[in-house]
Amino acid sequence: HNHDYYGHDQQNSGTRQRQLMRAMVDSAEAAGIDWTEFDNDGDGDVDCVTLVHAGQGAEQGNGSNIWSHRWSLGSNAVTYDGVLINDYNVNPEIQGTGIVAIGVIAHEFGHALGLPDLYDTDYTSSGSGKLALMASGSWGTTGSTPWYPSAMNAWCKTEMGWSNVITISSAQTNVELEQSYTNNTIYRVDNPEDNSEYWLIENRQKKGTDVLMQEPGMLFWHIDTEKTSGGGVNNDEPHYGVGLEQADGLFELENDGASDRGDPYPGLTDNHEFTHCTTPSTVSYYYEPSMVAFTNISYADSIMTFEVSFDDIATGTMSAIGFGDAYAVGYLSISMANSVTLNELSFELSQHPNILSLENIDVTGRASADSIIVTNDFIELVNPVIPAGSGEILMLTVFANTGSDGTVNVSAEDVTANDANGNIVCFTFDESTYLVNPIVQGIVVDSATAFSGETAPVYIDLHNSIPIRMIIATINTSHPNRLYPVAETYVDANNNGTYDQGENFFDINNDGIWTPTVQPTERTANWDFSYQINDTGIIVAGLHSIDTIAIGTGPIFQINYMVDSNAPAGNVSLILANVNLTDMFGNYNLQYNGTNGVFVITTLQTENELGLPEKFSMSANYPNPFNPVTHVDFTIPEETDVSFAIYSLLGQQVTSQTNTYQPGTYKLTWNGRDQLGNELSSGVYLLKMESGSFLQTRKLVLMK
Repeated sequence: HNHDYYGHDQQNSGTRQRQLMRAMVDSAEAAGIDWTEFDNDGDGDVDCVTLVHAGQGAEQGNGSNIWSHRWSLGSNAVTYDGVLINDYNVNPEIQGTGIVAIGVIAHEFGHALGLPDLYDTDYTSSGSGKLALMASGSWGTTGSTPWYPSAMNAWCKTEMGWSNVITISSAQTNVELEQSYTNNTIYRVDNPEDNSEYWLIENRQKKGTDVLMQEPGMLFWHIDTEKTSGGGVNNDEPHYGVGLEQADGLFELENDGASDRGDPYPGLTDNHEFTHCTTPSTVSYYYEPSMVAFTNISYADSIMTFEVSFDDIATGTMSAIGFGDAYAVGYLSISMANSVTLNELSFELSQHPNILSLENIDVTGRASADSIIVTNDFIELVNPVIPAGSGEILMLTVFANTGSDGTVNVSAEDVTANDANGNIVCFTFDESTYLVNPIVQGIVVDSATAFSGETAPVYIDLHNSIPIRMIIATINTSHPNRLYPVAETYVDANNNGTYDQGENFFDINNDGIWTPTVQPTERTANWDFSYQINDTGIIVAGLHSIDTIAIGTGPIFQINYMVDSNAPAGNVSLILANVNLTDMFGNYNLQYNGTNGVFVITTLQTENELGLPEKFSMSANYPNPFNPVTHVDFTIPEETDVSFAIYSLLGQQVTSQTNTYQPGTYKLTWNGRDQLGNELSSGVYLLKMESGSFLQTRKLVLMK
């Protein structure tokens, strides 16, 4: 079969690859190979057969290739020369564009020796990391140098019987450990409180294939035989079977991060202790104190030293609980359970997400102190006395820098606690939380009114109790065919797609200023607004990267609506929907209460507030020029019939109407259409008003 037939992406690829392996074995048999030479332990089985196939491995990203692996032939197993040929592994010929580096081959050969994968085979964490050949170390201690793969780690060497394992079971000082490149010594320290757990200690330096190691130093491997005795040794993070105690205490491998300079001791963080009270600590995977302490760990060198002790130690627990509103002051209570009186206490308050700022701190309950020193998040009690017992010891006033609700995970790091004799008391911090209650913003769509054919602004008001950086809001209308967002039409003289000062425009609202569809207000003067009009309404988005909407109440933008000239009198609902508010910290979808508005459409009406007119009159039309509508005001002094007619300059009548009016003041609106509703072309038209002996005309300029 061709190359792709055996590819990783093919159905039954495992069966096909075993068939390929059997074909290779048969070819070797036909060539006269003596299989007994490869049964090194004389158990009747060939220890392993290795196949190097043409091209890359599928692990490099191309699924048409074969994934490097170790397996057994199963039903394809065969006996030649009296020995069974069953165990095999597969490796690629090419890596990238060159001959395969030794890393993958060394890793797969480790499987041939019986070693398991030490990476997380469900890919939710990093397992043992880059400092173990059987994990990602096959790609080098940097992760990209497979020609210098990591050495096998202490556990693998021990499993193979390649190490001189010395178990330490009593306190010792100045324990020397030579680099593993030149010496096979590995120290083992059992957990006295859990017979399935122990630590293997090795000294790894930049020697041999570890020459590119990011940081040399002492490695503490936390072993749990409950996990190493089965498959998926490192699949149950953070409870690994072969886990590296990372000196920086960041637990990056457990969280799918990478090995780095902070992992060996003392490493990037200059950590010279691995004890009950450090991070990481020597507690068991079940959080039971082991009473094991490694101290005075020397700087990295070909020979390193450390001390180990097994002393009993006083322990205690700390915890915190608190709550408060978003973007407001709240309270965080810290409690302690301690079996001895404390005369020294300091710790660093840790939180995730980091949204709480410390406003004040008081000693409470059974605790006392001369004063409290706070440096950023580090808290130190001066001359404290905390009697043995349990309960609250500190009350913190904090401010929640967020506009949304949520939970803050609270913990303490670098806890230093001593009794009156200076003895260390080891504390663990229980899972603790600060609950942030939501604050609800208020958004109101104001109401408005206009005649048919006219425009009016609708303001969107915001009552916010936290600075706002962005808003996206949809305002739908109950009758989209009667009311629609509009900007005043303008002549785009420079063809840049935007209105520029000085360009001619049709002043629909007769205010002398060009009016866009969406306008900012004083509260959003520097904001950028965009919008999208659809069949049911308008979506408006506004934001500014620096200027937030200050806490307060008032309009934040206006939408300019036009009433269709044929719209009947009545109400159109302005419906607020799909609002997304983002606060100054980037928290989005803040909670809000929305209030809809009403747009009232009115028709022509009598305006007689100053008494009855004394004569006929007709004002000049406004706006003029116009597009699409214009208006004239007229007065009637007595009940009479009044006729209006509009003519083209050729004298053709385009529309007319005659009605009986009572005395009063009225408004006539023309939408630039003829009697049949057809749109008329740009030009000059004449409006004639006639009643009895009264006759008056106005010149109307329609411009499109």
